[in-house]
Amino acid sequence: MSGAVRSRILGVATAVPGHEFGQAEAAELAVSLLPGSSRAPGGAIDPRIEAMLRRVYSRSGIEKRRSVLPDFGSAPGARLLFPPSADFRPEPSTARRNALYAASSPGLALEAATRLLSGLGAEARGITHLVTASCTGFSAPGWDYELMKGLPLRPATARFNIGFMGCFAAFPALRLADHIVRSEAGARVLVVDLELCSLHYAIDASDEALVANALFADGAAAALVAGDEGPASGPTLGIGPFVSRVIAGTADEMAWTIGETGFSMRLSSGVARSLGKEAPSLVDEVLAAGGLSRDQVRHWAVHPGGRAILDAFESALGLGQESLLHPRAVLRDHGNMSSPTVLFVLERLLREALPGPVFASAFGPGLLLEPYLAAAVIAADLIRRTASADFQEQWLPNIATGETIVVIAHADARNEPVTELAGSLTGRKAVVAHGGCADLLLISAQT
Repeated sequence: MSGAVRSRILGVATAVPGHEFGQAEAAELAVSLLPGSSRAPGGAIDPRIEAMLRRVYSRSGIEKRRSVLPDFGSAPGARLLFPPSADFRPEPSTARRNALYAASSPGLALEAATRLLSGLGAEARGITHLVTASCTGFSAPGWDYELMKGLPLRPATARFNIGFMGCFAAFPALRLADHIVRSEAGARVLVVDLELCSLHYAIDASDEALVANALFADGAAAALVAGDEGPASGPTLGIGPFVSRVIAGTADEMAWTIGETGFSMRLSSGVARSLGKEAPSLVDEVLAAGGLSRDQVRHWAVHPGGRAILDAFESALGLGQESLLHPRAVLRDHGNMSSPTVLFVLERLLREALPGPVFASAFGPGLLLEPYLAAAVIAADLIRRTASADFQEQWLPNIATGETIVVIAHADARNEPVTELAGSLTGRKAVVAHGGCADLLLISAQT
């Protein structure tokens, strides 16, 4: 292949901590900590607040979440952060929460990165750059340094940290990786996002704190970004154009600040409305930069910040109910883990290995929307496994009639599996190019 190097995501892997708690269980804990409960004396519980709280949990679209803390649902003596009092008071200081962040983050980051490299058959010493993102704690040297030692990476590995940008930080991290790959020959960039949101659980009866407690969870995700010069061993995501947009007049709708007893989330009920209003024009802008229209997008990897966010995005773009299955599944199984969450969605897409354009987006304090366009690319070994009948069942429904299938093949692989592949493409155009590539790639491109 010739021309400028283009970056691609070779793989994504994720990790979550071991303490799981169900959303129904979390709702009962939240109600029990309201002022006036048996745990938190001070009169009777305000029935309107309790009704609102139960509604938030039951309509969240979340079934379970994970935390580095055993505190939620455990016996009082087993708590790691909160004191063993019935009402969880006095609240732990920010320093105490941050100390647990520093202690808990290296292991989770290492688990995600190790899983990624192992799954790809990649060697840690081949990594040239490390880009990390987090907004739920600080330390220096931090978990990025511990990750370098644990993998281990070469001492000369260049490190970059994207700090305190919130839920959309995965995209600035990927954008930086994209710039590095396109400017430095042979660069292989490890991107790791990690958040321990549960460390900032607030014993606070404000609407914002109650909603944040109902949504956020802990998790980590790792992605490997490299150029398209060589073969890939599995499905990849070719990285397309990035666009950023600050929505005017929304600075007060979402904020993440440092307080005396943890980091505090300000989350307005207007966030979903603002994002829904802005989404159509921004989506069209990104797609136009990639030469596509909405109806050509096969996969929507939207950050599942909450059920209301996904509903607003789906409604604003007129998407079908099946369009956001992956974001809704991640929200259901993990909650909102802030910056790694959208990478959990991309991991699911790569696992299914379905070709076609991917629109990915996230949002964060500002309000700021950060989307990008990717092309799902399926590598040769996957073609061989799904050729013929399997191909027709799993891939063909996702490739529209009239769409051109471009098969780029090494000269030694002219007849396998191109012959089988071409036979499955009834009503489609097939273009086969030989040479310049060490393996076969299947790329779907609309004509």
